[in-house]
Amino acid sequence: MINPISLFLNNFLTSGGLGGSIILLVIILLSVYGLAIVFERRKTFAKIPKGGGKDVVRRIISALEINDIAEAKVQTSSRKDVYSRMLKTVLESRECSKAIFEENISKTFLKISSDLERNLASLATIVEFSPLIGLLGTIVGLMKIFGSISEGGLGHHEELAGGISTALITTAAGLIVAIFFGIILRSYKSKIEDISMNIENCVSDVVSHPSFFQKKTNDGMENSNN
Repeated sequence: MINPISLFLNNFLTSGGLGGSIILLVIILLSVYGLAIVFERRKTFAKIPKGGGKDVVRRIISALEINDIAEAKVQTSSRKDVYSRMLKTVLESRECSKAIFEENISKTFLKISSDLERNLASLATIVEFSPLIGLLGTIVGLMKIFGSISEGGLGHHEELAGGISTALITTAAGLIVAIFFGIILRSYKSKIEDISMNIENCVSDVVSHPSFFQKKTNDGMENSNN
C-alpha cells in the first residue's frame, strides 16, 4: 500500500513547478508580513521628536528653576513621546530614595526599549530564514533536473530549463527579501541606539541640574534649623 504522505512529498519535490511555486509563495508571504512590520515601526518612529528631547528638557528645567514642579510635570504629561515618558518618571520619582529612583528609571527605560523593539525579532527571523527557504527552492529545482535526466537523459530541455529556473528564482527571491529587510532592520537598530542615548542624555541633563533636588535640599535645611 502506497503511503499518501510519501506520495505527496515525492510529487512535491520532483515536480519543480509546484514545489517552486509553493516555496516562492512562502517567500512572498514573508515579505508581505515584513512590510507590515516596517510600516508599523515607521509610524512609531515618526512620532518620536527629532530634537532628541531637548525641547522638553529646556521646558522642565525652566519650570524647576522657579520651583514649579507642577508645571514641569505638565510639560511631560502633555506629550506622549518616549522622552516625555522617561522624564515624567524622573519627576515623579524626584523625592524617592536613590534605590527606588534608579529602579523606577530602569523599569521605564526597559518598557520604552521593549516598545521600540516590538516586532523586530520577527523581522530578524524573516531575514534569517528567507535565504534558507530560497535554498530549499534550489534543492527542489536540482531534484527536478536530476529527475528529468534520469527519466529521459539530457534531451528534455524544457524540464531542465524549468528546474534551473526554479532553483535560480527561489534563491534570488530569498536573498532579495533577506537583504532588503536586513538593511531596514539594521537601520532600525541604529535608530533605537540613538534614541536610547538621547533618553539617557535627557535624564542626565535634568537630574544633574542644580534645581532638580533644590526642594529636598531646602527642606533639609529647614529641618536642621528647627
